[in-house]
Amino acid sequence: MKKLLLFLSMACAISLVSCGDDDEDPVATAITVSSDVTSAEYGSTFTFTAEDDLGNDVTSEATFYVDGTSISGTSYTPDAIGTYEVYAVYEDLTSTSITIETVVPAEPDNGFVVSDGSTYTTDASLFIFYADYSDYGYNIWVTSVYNSETEEEIDIYLAISSDETYPGDGSYVYDSSLSSLPMAYIAGLYYGDTEIIAYSAGDMDLESLDLTIADLSIDEDGLTGTWSLDYDIETEEGTTVSGNYTGAWEFLDYTSYTSSKVSQEKDFKFKRVSLPAISTKF
Repeated sequence: MKKLLLFLSMACAISLVSCGDDDEDPVATAITVSSDVTSAEYGSTFTFTAEDDLGNDVTSEATFYVDGTSISGTSYTPDAIGTYEVYAVYEDLTSTSITIETVVPAEPDNGFVVSDGSTYTTDASLFIFYADYSDYGYNIWVTSVYNSETEEEIDIYLAISSDETYPGDGSYVYDSSLSSLPMAYIAGLYYGDTEIIAYSAGDMDLESLDLTIADLSIDEDGLTGTWSLDYDIETEEGTTVSGNYTGAWEFLDYTSYTSSKVSQEKDFKFKRVSLPAISTKF
């Protein structure tokens, strides 16, 4: 009888221990981090969440790290184009990293985008007869597109045959040898007095330049008209600009302006530039 009681006591004890083990809460052993988006245009905000391997949302208790630096809260707005590594820490658990990416925004209508993510708008343009080199078989024209209020300005110089009255519809492509016509010749981009792309040509720092003129129309007075422009610029340093403009233009005969008069002129946005030599006589 004593043996039976002892056996029953031991069985009960074992049963109690087993029941106690079954009642313990499970413990998380890992966490994962996620982002609402993994790729977005420059200027966008990424929002992160964290979850443990038991399905619990631990976002509010986790700390998030971007490229090894903790951030405040759960959202992050990158300050440059590129990729970033993100992970989360919750108590003694660290997630594996995920990658987020900011990309160059699409170019706006009537504006341009720079490879650093900056976007600009333009609302006016000039069609400029810049220099007469007819003795050498060519003339220089400029398409100048700008914002009349904020002073963004992009100028693209074109060299065309002096047999042509003005640049017409078509594609004008940069030629580093400066030896064929017509061609895109120089490009410059300014924000007010801030130089974004320096005027450049020849072997200076211009990698590529492509301008397309379409739907060019000229009013009866010959001084105004409309057109559509599409342009892409790249420097040797890797800065790129892509933009477009559709709208009105005004004609300017730059050859009739003296340097002093141009410097005093306030009715148009246009910067004076020294032309590199075109050695070829066309």
